[in-house]
Amino acid sequence: MPPRLNTSNPEVISYFTEVCLYWLREAGVHGWRFDTANEVDPDFWRYLRKAVKREFPDALLMGGNLARRQPLAARRSI
Repeated sequence: MPPRLNTSNPEVISYFTEVCLYWLREAGVHGWRFDTANEVDPDFWRYLRKAVKREFPDALLMGGNLARRQPLAARRSI
Protein backbone atom coordinates (compact mmCIF):
# COMPACT_ATOMS: atom_id res chain seq x y z
CA MET A 1 0.00 0.00 0.00
CA PRO A 2 1.43 3.41 -0.94
CA PRO A 3 2.02 5.96 1.82
CA ARG A 4 -0.83 8.27 2.72
CA LEU A 5 0.07 11.91 2.45
CA ASN A 6 -1.52 14.73 4.41
CA THR A 7 -3.13 16.43 1.42
CA SER A 8 -4.45 19.23 3.61
CA ASN A 9 -0.86 20.28 4.42
CA PRO A 10 0.05 23.43 2.43
CA GLU A 11 3.56 22.10 1.73
CA VAL A 12 2.15 18.90 0.23
CA ILE A 13 -0.33 20.88 -1.86
CA SER A 14 2.39 23.22 -3.11
CA TYR A 15 4.81 20.39 -3.91
CA PHE A 16 2.34 18.38 -5.98
CA THR A 17 1.03 21.48 -7.72
CA GLU A 18 4.58 22.33 -8.79
CA VAL A 19 5.11 18.75 -10.00
CA CYS A 20 1.99 18.99 -12.17
CA LEU A 21 3.00 22.37 -13.54
CA TYR A 22 6.54 21.18 -14.24
CA TRP A 23 5.32 18.37 -16.50
CA LEU A 24 2.84 20.63 -18.23
CA ARG A 25 5.53 23.25 -18.88
CA GLU A 26 8.59 21.13 -19.57
CA ALA A 27 7.25 17.94 -21.13
CA GLY A 28 4.18 19.36 -22.81
CA VAL A 29 1.75 16.90 -21.28
CA HIS A 30 -1.86 17.87 -21.87
CA GLY A 31 -3.33 16.79 -18.57
CA TRP A 32 -3.36 14.44 -15.64
CA ARG A 33 -5.38 11.46 -14.47
CA PHE A 34 -5.54 11.02 -10.71
CA ASP A 35 -6.52 7.64 -9.29
CA THR A 36 -8.27 7.47 -5.91
CA ALA A 37 -9.11 11.16 -6.12
CA ASN A 38 -11.79 10.61 -3.50
CA GLU A 39 -9.07 10.00 -0.88
CA VAL A 40 -7.56 13.45 -1.29
CA ASP A 41 -8.66 16.58 0.57
CA PRO A 42 -11.07 18.60 -1.62
CA ASP A 43 -9.10 21.79 -0.92
CA PHE A 44 -6.06 20.12 -2.51
CA TRP A 45 -8.03 19.67 -5.75
CA ARG A 46 -9.38 23.23 -5.65
CA TYR A 47 -5.89 24.71 -5.26
CA LEU A 48 -4.30 22.45 -7.87
CA ARG A 49 -7.09 23.06 -10.38
CA LYS A 50 -6.87 26.86 -10.00
CA ALA A 51 -3.09 26.83 -10.40
CA VAL A 52 -3.14 24.56 -13.45
CA LYS A 53 -6.06 26.29 -15.19
CA ARG A 54 -4.53 29.72 -14.62
CA GLU A 55 -1.56 28.78 -16.79
CA PHE A 56 -3.04 25.95 -18.89
CA PRO A 57 -6.78 26.60 -19.32
CA ASP A 58 -7.16 23.65 -21.73
CA ALA A 59 -5.38 21.11 -19.52
CA LEU A 60 -7.37 18.01 -18.67
CA LEU A 61 -7.60 17.05 -14.99
CA MET A 62 -9.47 13.82 -14.43
CA GLY A 63 -9.97 12.03 -11.12
CA GLY A 64 -11.07 8.49 -10.51
CA ASN A 65 -12.43 6.49 -7.62
CA LEU A 66 -11.05 2.97 -7.82
CA ALA A 67 -12.60 1.74 -4.58
CA ARG A 68 -16.29 1.73 -5.48
CA ARG A 69 -18.89 3.40 -7.57
CA GLN A 70 -20.99 6.13 -6.01
CA PRO A 71 -24.34 7.40 -7.22
CA LEU A 72 -23.91 10.71 -9.03
CA ALA A 73 -25.89 12.54 -6.34
CA ALA A 74 -23.39 11.40 -3.68
CA ARG A 75 -20.36 12.92 -5.41
CA ARG A 76 -18.93 16.21 -4.22
CA SER A 77 -18.27 18.97 -6.69
CA ILE A 78 -15.00 20.86 -6.62
